[in-house]
Amino acid sequence: MAPAYDSVLVRYGELSLKGPLVRRKFELRLAANIGDCLKRAEVDHVISRTRGRIVVGTSQPMRASELVSKVFGVVSASPTVSVPPKIEAIKEAALQLAKQRIVQHTFFRVDTNRGDKSFPMSSQQVNVEVGEEIRRETGGKVNLESPSITIGIDVRHKAFIFDQVLKGPGGLPLGTAGKAISLFSGGIDSPVATYLIMKRGCEVVLLHFDNAPFCPARSRDRTVKVARVLASYACGSRMKLLIAPLGHCLSSFIDDCPRGLTCTLCKRMMTRIAERVANLQGCTAIVSGSSLAQVCSQTMQNLALTVSASCIPVLMPLVGFDKEEIVDIAERIGTYGESTGVAVTCTATPRYPRTAPTRKEIEEAEAGLDIELMVKRSLDRIEEVELA
Repeated sequence: MAPAYDSVLVRYGELSLKGPLVRRKFELRLAANIGDCLKRAEVDHVISRTRGRIVVGTSQPMRASELVSKVFGVVSASPTVSVPPKIEAIKEAALQLAKQRIVQHTFFRVDTNRGDKSFPMSSQQVNVEVGEEIRRETGGKVNLESPSITIGIDVRHKAFIFDQVLKGPGGLPLGTAGKAISLFSGGIDSPVATYLIMKRGCEVVLLHFDNAPFCPARSRDRTVKVARVLASYACGSRMKLLIAPLGHCLSSFIDDCPRGLTCTLCKRMMTRIAERVANLQGCTAIVSGSSLAQVCSQTMQNLALTVSASCIPVLMPLVGFDKEEIVDIAERIGTYGESTGVAVTCTATPRYPRTAPTRKEIEEAEAGLDIELMVKRSLDRIEEVELA
């Protein structure tokens, strides 16, 4: 017999540290994002707020809990049984839930959070009284240090009883920290960088550069697949994927500039174009998947030359991460498989790329190019790909 869950208890963390006005604004945005998440999945829901918690009433509490646990700003979610905040009702509901999970000799504990301080019993008193009822009726054994099952009780305007906690991503609700353009290759790093900046509440517009004929067509296909995985996290927002041609720029760099500077010139051009797109899309920053010294274009010197091509901030969430850490996150969020499913190599990469070019060398190389015309050519041919 399945537990009679009737709601989802949603916990958040960092939001509660904000001042009253900002906290209310963030809580409302989180509630709206949760609603959008459930609406997309066609899960019925009624959302209410209580201090420190969001409650979702639904006929599909398990499914709703799984979905909500992917929403940025959510620390954890639990399918719950809700009852009036009376000790007898709490004991009865906790016992019914415990009987589904606890048999003779099962180690368990009761953990109460008394959010409503007017409740006449302390958390410890509730733990003892409810725990004794469960022990007597099921034959389970109380173990506070390493229980197999924890029966949770959260007392507020109602009492919420639960036996599982689904961990969420934490962070801030999407849409509370501005909007940025993400330089999106579809490889391992850029999706992780995008995910991490979204976790800080920043909406993103994905900008992919099509390097044809120097990259195969499957590069574009891979990018779209990875973008769709990320779009599933964009609750409360509709993620855009823009694709801009860059092959004509690479041809000019190869034909008219020192060959060892191709990668640096390419990164600077991407940054210039991204800044223009950011202005058009209402974004105030650029997100890069660069990790310091991971490849030749990410040395300190090359990163400095790259970001200097933009007048708006270039954010690098991965700058201090090593590859193993990045891969771990990619696997956890579900982008790794799509990012590595197809091998993509850029044939414009020189055999001996410069790792420490000077600003003078770059300026001299770019002086022989019509930079503005190259940027305009890319902007004029940008296309948007539907992700929904």
